[in-house]
Amino acid sequence: MAPSVVPPQPTVEDSREDAAAGMQNQDAADDAASGDEAEAQQPKGNGVQTPTGGAPPKKKKKKRTRKIGHTKPSGWEEYCVDGPLPLSVVQEELELYSPKKPFIARIELCIQRYKAKRKWDTLRLQMFTNYLTLGGVSSGQKQFSGGLDPKKIDEMDAEDIAAITATEFINVGQAGGDDDEWDVDFELVARGFLSYKVPHVMGISKEKELMTAVNIVRNFLNYVIAHNVAPEYEANIRAALKICDLAEQELVLCLNLTTRLPGTFNTACSTIYQGHYQNLGDEDMSWMPEEERHRSIFFTREEATSLVETALKKRGTPEQQALGVGRKVVKRHFLSVQVIEVYNPPSEWVQDKDADKTLPENKYYQKTQTLGWIKVKPWVPEDPYVIPEELPLDQLDEITIWLEKTVVQWCFVGMKMATKIHWFEDGLVFMDDVTGLYTSFYLPLENPKEDEGDDDEFA
Repeated sequence: MAPSVVPPQPTVEDSREDAAAGMQNQDAADDAASGDEAEAQQPKGNGVQTPTGGAPPKKKKKKRTRKIGHTKPSGWEEYCVDGPLPLSVVQEELELYSPKKPFIARIELCIQRYKAKRKWDTLRLQMFTNYLTLGGVSSGQKQFSGGLDPKKIDEMDAEDIAAITATEFINVGQAGGDDDEWDVDFELVARGFLSYKVPHVMGISKEKELMTAVNIVRNFLNYVIAHNVAPEYEANIRAALKICDLAEQELVLCLNLTTRLPGTFNTACSTIYQGHYQNLGDEDMSWMPEEERHRSIFFTREEATSLVETALKKRGTPEQQALGVGRKVVKRHFLSVQVIEVYNPPSEWVQDKDADKTLPENKYYQKTQTLGWIKVKPWVPEDPYVIPEELPLDQLDEITIWLEKTVVQWCFVGMKMATKIHWFEDGLVFMDDVTGLYTSFYLPLENPKEDEGDDDEFA
């Protein structure tokens, strides 16, 4: 029987077999990177160079998927309220906000804890600081507090530490002394801040930013109520919240009216009868780009005359129609007035085929010029520090002013205006040069002045 012959073993390893094994190992190690054939054909750790002689491939990094979850609330979300408080926090706040403590101490601590619970951007912080300043709360390092001594910190409780580190505080000397002499009026401050400080001092003129200011005041007042900081002033705080509700509506209306008043009819009258808009409408409009001419708020004398004639024909009394455009202005006065009645014409009038003929051919104003009206009466701006004066009886007459539907739909009862009013001999009036537009709760409240007497004592 012939002996079995064992084939000789190769002295050099077969690179193809190693490559196949390497491919299997690569697939098992990383499924996400297994589709690249160039990587799979490389040998695994036998020290023998492959026929291709390429460099070791770089492993691809796995893409990390971002975990989807709820981000921590900022405290400014709509309808945001603090969740149920732990019993330990409730007991702590019962002591911190005890009615036995002075109101000044409670509200200072409340402001500090409130700020710590909210995320602040630059705009919100600026608005909240201005709101506090208007209410008599100073911002900055409290004087004569000595700062926080690290050696004594172990001997202090949370309330003592908060009092020393507070950056918002009420200057008792500025406030007038103790609580008995210090008038607390959340409603007054809300009125002054939202009706005067925000739109007219800070110059906020965008709807989103106006709503941010309203929500900051509302959010803070809700916090004061929820944490029972000042139960003795709860009715006054709720009155301030109603001011926030009014501001949310009226600030937007006033913002829209600023670009629409005095309206088309009043602008036309002003052009003809030596008003603010006289000679502002160039006859050929050659200086204005063609695509912008149809949006001009100015009229030539010919356009204004056509508009007034048509308006008198459609809305005037027989006596007013008899005078026509040959009428004369008998008096002019700058007045502060308050709207007492608004007539917004029915919407179906706008669909009338003749509704747009109260204007010359001008495509920007087509089908928008049905005339309504507002009734106003003279108004004396309220000053929180001065008793208002009585107006003369001859200045208390109601005044009816014609306005287009696209303007009158933004007007509301209680709205205030500062404007120039012109009277014709038949009693018809027009207004122009509107210099101020205010909410129904308008109050020009200034920041409290610092007590000058305190400085003299250290002179």
